[in-house]
Amino acid sequence: MRVRTLLGIVASTAAVALGGTAPALATTVDIPASKACVIYSSYSGRACDAVATGDYFGATQGLIQFDLSSIPAGADINSATMSLAINYDPDGDAGFTGLQEVSEPWDTTHVSWFTGDGTNVWDGAPYRAHGMIEPDSVGSLWVDWDVLGFVNNVYYSGAPNYGLSLNNNAASHFVVFFYPSSSHPPKLTVDYTL
Repeated sequence: MRVRTLLGIVASTAAVALGGTAPALATTVDIPASKACVIYSSYSGRACDAVATGDYFGATQGLIQFDLSSIPAGADINSATMSLAINYDPDGDAGFTGLQEVSEPWDTTHVSWFTGDGTNVWDGAPYRAHGMIEPDSVGSLWVDWDVLGFVNNVYYSGAPNYGLSLNNNAASHFVVFFYPSSSHPPKLTVDYTL
């Protein structure tokens, strides 16, 4: 996790020395993916340490999860952006990739199109039926999604964090993003104040 403090300790110390109160410190953290897998409709296997979506011998979905425990208690979250770097996108479809919340627990050993844990069948689909988060910006390398609502729901409301599912609306094409152990790993950038 990379941390950038936007307002230095010197400013806080100076404010206190002048009889004021220390200003809230704004901090930005880059949280790496804790796990990522691709699941396939055509068979019960998986590819982990991978992020992709679209059509590859049937429908595929990427599942990705970030551990939010590094955000300290009492923080006011200002923004949250998930960023994936494009690795393979011959048809220019990365911008059609939406996100949905994963509805149930899953693990990298057993997850497939049919189950999250090897025992229980997904309840309809590996994602919640409501709401699709569309990309916020699409560049030549990075695609960004505003996931503040998702992060707030987990952080403030205590909703379960099973991660996000990538769903490409241009279903006939295949998009591959750089994976967690690559040179351009997925990241969740969270800006908060304390």
